[in-house]
Amino acid sequence: MIRTAIARLRESALADAEELAQAACRDAADAGLRAESRTVAAERSVWSAILDAVGEADADAIVCGTHGHGVAVRAVLGSVAAGLVHHAQLPVLVVPEEARSASGPVLVAFDGSASSVAAVQVAGRLFPGRVTLVLLVWRSPLRHTLTGAAMRHAPLEEVRDIVGDLDCLIEEFAQATADTGVALALEHGLQASPTTVESDDPVAQTIMRVANETDAAVTVVGRRGRGAVLGAILGSVSSSLIHASDGPLLVTAS
Repeated sequence: MIRTAIARLRESALADAEELAQAACRDAADAGLRAESRTVAAERSVWSAILDAVGEADADAIVCGTHGHGVAVRAVLGSVAAGLVHHAQLPVLVVPEEARSASGPVLVAFDGSASSVAAVQVAGRLFPGRVTLVLLVWRSPLRHTLTGAAMRHAPLEEVRDIVGDLDCLIEEFAQATADTGVALALEHGLQASPTTVESDDPVAQTIMRVANETDAAVTVVGRRGRGAVLGAILGSVSSSLIHASDGPLLVTAS
């Protein structure tokens, strides 16, 4: 009797899932997509079952939502989106349930790393011809450390001059790196321009602020980025953005 009851519950759950998938196909068609449904039973985690289905479908990208309930709750609860982002070997587009409506440019976070290069390439493939901002967030170690502050206020003018020269070099390096990202974006068919932001705030927070200020339609980040001089460690900010971003976020695998 127990086995029979479990089998009937499974059949009922599968029927409900198939009905929901078909309804989603109709929504996708209304949005201009050519969609077909597939329903699978998750024997382990949901995200692993999705990845198995993605592999069979030979997909170019995964699109998933994140539940609402506010930033604080999403930050502590495990989610399917986080599992997909951390384990998928292809781009994952995460759309918050409360996502703001935006019609601005594609915003690509770039720091010169291999993963940020991949982010630009994926943006070019998925959003060809779109107006794009290549964002580089950087931090001057001379402006935001106690040692740097002491050097900036040193009694010797020569020391202050050296600090000023180093500050200029770091800023020039940041701009040159952003220009490199723009050149790469142009090669991949994007209408790109650079923007650099010097900030002492967390990188994820700065990216979100720029996304809101520019009304970015989607923000693109690499999963593992490192810019030792610039301090834009995109590998960690991708996780922060999943939990806190209020707009669509595309996370690309390195």
